[in-house]
Amino acid sequence: MFWLMIVAATVAVCLSFGQPPNIILILADDVGYGDLASYGHPTQEFGPIDEIAQRGIRFTQAYSADSVCSPSRASLLTGRFPVRTGAWGEQNRIWMPTSKHGLPHYEVTIAEALKEKGYTTGIVGKWHLGTNRFSHDDFSYFPSSQGFDFVGHVLPFGGSYACEGSGRYGDIDAIFCALCYGNEIVQQPYYYQNLSVTLLNDTITFIRNNKDRSFFFFYSATHNHVPMYASKSFEGSSMRGPYGDGMNELAWVVSSIVQEVRNQDIEDNTLIVFTSDNGPQLEYCEEGGDPGIFRGGKTNSFEGGYRVPLISYWPGVIEPGVSHEIFSALDLLPTFIDLAGGHLADDREYDGMNNVNALLGKGPSSRDFVMFYNRDVLFAVRFGDYKVHFFTQDDRPSQYFGRLCQPFVYPMTIFFYCDEKDVSLECVHYHDPPLIFNLQADPTESYMLDASLYTELLDRIQNLVKNHERTIVRAPPLMDENSDDTTPCCNIMEECICNWP
Repeated sequence: MFWLMIVAATVAVCLSFGQPPNIILILADDVGYGDLASYGHPTQEFGPIDEIAQRGIRFTQAYSADSVCSPSRASLLTGRFPVRTGAWGEQNRIWMPTSKHGLPHYEVTIAEALKEKGYTTGIVGKWHLGTNRFSHDDFSYFPSSQGFDFVGHVLPFGGSYACEGSGRYGDIDAIFCALCYGNEIVQQPYYYQNLSVTLLNDTITFIRNNKDRSFFFFYSATHNHVPMYASKSFEGSSMRGPYGDGMNELAWVVSSIVQEVRNQDIEDNTLIVFTSDNGPQLEYCEEGGDPGIFRGGKTNSFEGGYRVPLISYWPGVIEPGVSHEIFSALDLLPTFIDLAGGHLADDREYDGMNNVNALLGKGPSSRDFVMFYNRDVLFAVRFGDYKVHFFTQDDRPSQYFGRLCQPFVYPMTIFFYCDEKDVSLECVHYHDPPLIFNLQADPTESYMLDASLYTELLDRIQNLVKNHERTIVRAPPLMDENSDDTTPCCNIMEECICNWP
């Protein structure tokens, strides 16, 4: 009760400014737990992201909602697991440019929920939640149909070696490489080196235009997904190489957003949250990012695939510190709705929790468990300090993939090592009894505990899973149906090439 009184008082202070707080969510792409100086990287330069970590709260036990882009983003925006929303597929685990589906319109996003509380909403950057349903340019699944008032420059798909242009991996495939403004393709393929400035300009314009009203802005970064890129101002800026250059440019973007909030004199009523959509892709050599000490990476259910940086920053409300409370990206929607003075809809099951106590540093986390899905299969559960794996995929450290790298930096081929769920495959394993690790004593998931000594823990987790599964109505998979007729294309007659420098 004491902590609830503190949080209620905090929210009351926020509302005393005459409006609910502005919320800026900055989502990095494939940035691992160990990719920032403040999270322990030894050669990444200390920069503005690390500065807001010092002045805000740096979380050590934050989790993405999935270990792959599309399902993670769908769950972050809806507070619901992919198995509920259809953000999964038997063959595909992401929405491709050829996909005929996207995030269903009946799902309620953070933007839609906050609009109901009077917020103005905006987005720039990577979308990756579907594009077209019927044609090359109907944009049925674009942010404009998911509650975003302002849709600046947006990439339907996101980063891809198909857009890289060096010739290392063949010619550019323009269907992966559209840049839109609103519901119109303005460049295809897009020009990487201008992206950060373009997205930042949209962001600054949005903040200036909406400084006198409550707003939610989603800066969905393209850094640091492959291929690595940086504008000329940041090329060679990092001792770490191209990956570090990209991180430095992302840090500059964050610094510019924070500075604009200060310039508009709204910093004391603006919550800024920085996190990543999933862990790093280790198969991509020096372009693949760093999970820190954790095992695994993008696509799998070990900590390296899910454990991500999370920073909350709100001067005057959040006291600087380090939090070891558990937080999931699923919690962002219910937490933001609470800060806006709203309530969750009662017509659906949510997997996210109102975790405002933890996010603002005012009390303990609302959750003591985290679930780890691969498509529609529950692979693992963390309960308290313990993590139990029912299924695992083979994982390999970055050193293993080093032998598959061209000199120093680039992968020789583009691949996911084992992005599968089917136990009939050699790289997927079912465990009975399940594997048990103590994450506090063994955060690297290296030393399996004797399951016979943890029967009470396993019983509690099995009951937790049974209760969870009773609430699940599995949505049909929406990532497997594809058509060339729905690929984003600005001009069929010109092979989808428009305004290419």
